[in-house]
Amino acid sequence: MANLDVLVVGGGAMGLATAWRLARRGREVLVVEQDGIGGLAGASHGGRRNFNPHFPHEPHLGLLRPAFDAYRELEAESGRTLLPGTGIVSHGAGLPAELVVRRMRESGLAGRDLGIEVLGADEAERRWPGIRFDGTVLHTPEAGGIRADETLLALAESAVRRGAEIRLGVRAEIERVEDEGAEVVLESAGTGARERVRARTLVVAAGAWTAAALGKHIGLPRLRVTEENPVHFPRYDAGLDWPSFNHWAGLEDPRYREDYWHPVLYGMLTPGEGVKAGWHAVGAETDPATREFLVDERVVDHLRRYAEDWLPGVDASRVEAVACTYTTAPDGLFILDRVGPVVVLAGFAGEGFKFAPLIGRIGADLAEGGPGPEAFSLSRPGLRT
Repeated sequence: MANLDVLVVGGGAMGLATAWRLARRGREVLVVEQDGIGGLAGASHGGRRNFNPHFPHEPHLGLLRPAFDAYRELEAESGRTLLPGTGIVSHGAGLPAELVVRRMRESGLAGRDLGIEVLGADEAERRWPGIRFDGTVLHTPEAGGIRADETLLALAESAVRRGAEIRLGVRAEIERVEDEGAEVVLESAGTGARERVRARTLVVAAGAWTAAALGKHIGLPRLRVTEENPVHFPRYDAGLDWPSFNHWAGLEDPRYREDYWHPVLYGMLTPGEGVKAGWHAVGAETDPATREFLVDERVVDHLRRYAEDWLPGVDASRVEAVACTYTTAPDGLFILDRVGPVVVLAGFAGEGFKFAPLIGRIGADLAEGGPGPEAFSLSRPGLRT
């Protein structure tokens, strides 16, 4: 049986980021991923994600500045542009605009190379005629679209360059967890060949498969996995400038009486695919092992109707739906913790990608016996209710 220093199960954004950080520190790291880099079965695929700094509340707010800086660090190491500065705008009756601006400034998030601009709807529509705006508009020009596929490649290449090994098409079955390490069976998805290994430290960043991988070995809260269906719309005018966008509905406001509304809509331009739009966390529960990548036509129809009313720059009659998963803890916050030799990185619920290079640092700290953020620990109040 081979002995490993660190085994990372899951080669999505969080697993690769942790491997990169550990390899930089001189640790011997093996990453196993049952699919490929950015595979459709996981939650890290796609051309774009949003770096959205318009958070009014902790604990996520406190992660945004170090996460932004961590992206710049990864850009410098990889030579890839990951945050091209498409800009992001937030608007809507449900947006606590004054609170967001105040918290961004008080936390030190706004300033230096990450700003905040307050606009009226008319001025915003003059700048970005593809979007109909609703009330006060917040604009952060340096944030917005993340080149998600490029980020995964940057993490993988940088980890390997630092000495990590990545094996794709390899499943991991955790057989035993003890104080001194974990025994894991690795199985090739292609050949069926099996290898038993013992890892001194095991990092599980398996997304929707976290509960299945770890549930019988350590106590986890219930992780809810849902099938989400964002869509892409073609643009009428490819020359228009498109920032990323968030529309916060005020569901008690009479302006939102149409039945297609859900609390928060997000969107961005994905080159080659169109303008992406999605409702945040509205999908039905699913099992990652048996999911059929189904499209909820009701959700798609709600997005189509939204686009007809609020996105004049797209052809709302032509829509292409996407199937992806969210994994959500009972309180909606991340899980970043260590139990014995096992580091758990889970529960990112569609919010994690913007923090990936930073979460990799937190994961590496935990793997080396350091503390993690108490707000994201398994022992935090209310997590298991």
